Amino acid sequence: MSAPSPRGPWSKPRLVLEGKGIIDTCPLYDDDGRIYLVNGWAQSRAGMNSVLTVRELDKDETHAISEPVMVYDGVPDGNFTTEGPKFYKRNGEYWLFFPAGGVGGGWQVAARAKTPYGPFEAKTVMAQGKTKINGPHQGAWVHCEVVHPFGEKSGSGEDWFVHFSDRDAYGRIVYLEPMKWLEGGWPVIGVDEDGDGCGDPVEEYEMPKGGKLGAQTLYPQVSDEFNDGKIGLQWQWLGKSADFAGWATPYGFYRQYTKAVESCKLKVESGGGKDLRPSLWETPNLMVQKFPAFAFTATMKARVGAKEATEESGLIIQGRSYARIGLRYTGKQEFEVVYVECRDADKGKDEDNAVVLATIPATVIGAGLRTANVKDVWLKVDVTPGEIPEKGLGPKATCEFSWSLDGEKWTKCGKTFQAREGKWIGATVGIYAVSGQECRDRGWIDVDWFRVLRRD
Repeated sequence: MSAPSPRGPWSKPRLVLEGKGIIDTCPLYDDDGRIYLVNGWAQSRAGMNSVLTVRELDKDETHAISEPVMVYDGVPDGNFTTEGPKFYKRNGEYWLFFPAGGVGGGWQVAARAKTPYGPFEAKTVMAQGKTKINGPHQGAWVHCEVVHPFGEKSGSGEDWFVHFSDRDAYGRIVYLEPMKWLEGGWPVIGVDEDGDGCGDPVEEYEMPKGGKLGAQTLYPQVSDEFNDGKIGLQWQWLGKSADFAGWATPYGFYRQYTKAVESCKLKVESGGGKDLRPSLWETPNLMVQKFPAFAFTATMKARVGAKEATEESGLIIQGRSYARIGLRYTGKQEFEVVYVECRDADKGKDEDNAVVLATIPATVIGAGLRTANVKDVWLKVDVTPGEIPEKGLGPKATCEFSWSLDGEKWTKCGKTFQAREGKWIGATVGIYAVSGQECRDRGWIDVDWFRVLRRD
């Protein structure tokens, strides 16, 4: 896509390169106007990985004008799972920066050549080392020029490297690393205390030049009062959800309607048929947000409405395993306060640890041709991290749910839950509204507010 400015308008997407398993593409705009494209390959789709290929694009970036050249295969070097390449040119040399070894315990590699097609010489320039920052991954070199008041550049500037580290349930945390070019022409990323040319990532470091010491720390929005007729930018659906799943309103609340839980399809070994089990892993209409901190408390005030038995709404921690607390209508003008877990939901496992915490009477109101049953409830989850392991992912995120009927007196559910990551993302927290069957008439949850308190 192209646009006259970052704000758009953007052109329609155009297919530059068609292929199965082509991932992590990155262009290089050379000094002579030629354009090159490097990419990795996904084992799951291409049947191979650890390979980087380069080809040339036409000047309008509409299609490739050369066959791909395999410029690097990480397997002979021990750089398995080579992927995520970034393409640069510096002082007449062509550079590829790429991670290897996988997201959990990998390292960062730099490779240089005299032509965009290689041959490339590779070297590890950052690894976890003695730190607890595992698998520095998918990074990019950023050169920052110091600009004087009248606009002229200093000609020196600083080099930095931005990457992520996979933190299991907490998702992929972004780090900014110092980077220096050594006399031999190689970069080193992080802090290289032993002088071997391979740096360790840093938890803290001095600010880049031009950064303001004592500047205000800003955080993305996490709480939402739902008072302005729209939902905050932190919210996301876990799948494609129909427009009628939920809406912001001008009445100071967000309304989400109950939807029948999708079935998780599993192959049954005996007979080769299908075993259909209800699972929120396959339910797209969960409005959630990523974990905002290692330690936090998420609290919501809501009014739950239902017309038919099995309609249920409340608060959820979602991932490959999930847990939720909410109100489930019994069909007898009363709600059950329920707590439910599902371990290994992504593998189609059954829900377990289903507990009825209390039974509370509902208020009957007129709602169309049929009366509805409503109840106000406050729901809360406290998330606390464990120790960060020396190697591998972590820390573990322990979740404890509570409920209240007045927002003051809280009752804990009595169980703790270990959150797990989602697929390619960390765990999420948010709102659910489901039913165990297709209902003739919809139930709902009106969320007055959803507040998140960071405890870091």
